Amino acid sequence: MPDLSDYQHLRQNHPGWCTIESEPEIFNQILRDAGAPNTRVIELYSLDESILDKPDPIIGLIFLCRWRHDTSEVQEVETNCPNNVWFANQVSENSCGSLAMINILFNAESVILGEQLAQLKSFTAGLTPPLRGLCLQNSEFLRKTHNSFARRSEILQNNLDVIDSCKNARDSATATSPNSESAYHFIAYVPSGGSVWELDGLKRQPVKIGESDSTSRWLLTAMPRVQLQISKYSEDELMFTLLALTQTTPASIECLDTSFPYAIRVRHPYVAFMRRYIKLLAGKGIQVGHS
Repeated sequence: MPDLSDYQHLRQNHPGWCTIESEPEIFNQILRDAGAPNTRVIELYSLDESILDKPDPIIGLIFLCRWRHDTSEVQEVETNCPNNVWFANQVSENSCGSLAMINILFNAESVILGEQLAQLKSFTAGLTPPLRGLCLQNSEFLRKTHNSFARRSEILQNNLDVIDSCKNARDSATATSPNSESAYHFIAYVPSGGSVWELDGLKRQPVKIGESDSTSRWLLTAMPRVQLQISKYSEDELMFTLLALTQTTPASIECLDTSFPYAIRVRHPYVAFMRRYIKLLAGKGIQVGHS
């Protein structure tokens, strides 16, 4: 019967990327652990000019939607990733939330990056999007930070998915498996070099969606693009979430919680704890559930 140390060992040594909950508090703790202390993820509830009034500058948007094949007739003009845009392809299943945050962080010049993130950004600066994606996939530091929020059931499911992928073609598994994270997808939007970019890790290159200055008004260029993404779905589709990655200012960081209670609870292995507790009680002759 596994105990607490076994569970932590399982998280730290799992070789793949596990599904984690798309919750701002969890993303915020990942940012702290990864080494981006002056950033914060918040959830947005409207797509109008009110988002320009946020107290902290928004350095990127993350749009979460149900993944689907794009059947629209309009084809994007593919161009090579410009030098002033950092963009990585998604080469690992279940990593798209962390990938979206990295795609934003590495395009925001004024954010503080810890040593490991700074080294990763510098090392990948001259690489192509696929090679950058491979570097992120193989980053033990990022994988362990990401997987620290994986539940035991999700780790075991990830193992089954890996076995499954060896038996089936990737395209078939993606199209027919509604329970895998590939059914949901994160798309990032960032300003860079006077333009606004859509960074979709499943596309080969970034997509330039318009021009904008360096102020927060770049969001007015990004919002119609998000609305266009939503319009591709039927009216009864409600699985959308819009997150903003903000850069905290000196004034607001004093009011910022340094820990996120929900994230701490998710990390705690309650099942392993209760198993251990019941085992200790049984050793003392106490039967749980009996008066």
